[in-house]
Amino acid sequence: MITTVAPSIRECIKESGYVPDKDDADAGFELLLAVNGTIYQVDSSYSVYLRDDGLYGIGSGSSWALGALAVGATWKKAMQIAAKNDVYTAPPFIVHRQEKR
Repeated sequence: MITTVAPSIRECIKESGYVPDKDDADAGFELLLAVNGTIYQVDSSYSVYLRDDGLYGIGSGSSWALGALAVGATWKKAMQIAAKNDVYTAPPFIVHRQEKR
């Protein structure tokens, strides 16, 4: 992931001409990539994160959802909590499952 995929993402974005607005504090991106059932988080600095607990969240309601998961909520309940507390988070929620190999 670190030696192959992240550099490939960097090159692809560079070739597309994307240049983040330096005056916009929210400029940039966060990606979640699943490879053989392992999730990696990649940010706009091309740093790769791998959490021990396997819980990830990106987007406006992610802090609410991750907090709910941390105290034992199911993923469905965590998403409902996020939607209730963040005006930019709303159903329908799309879920994809990838098994570890």
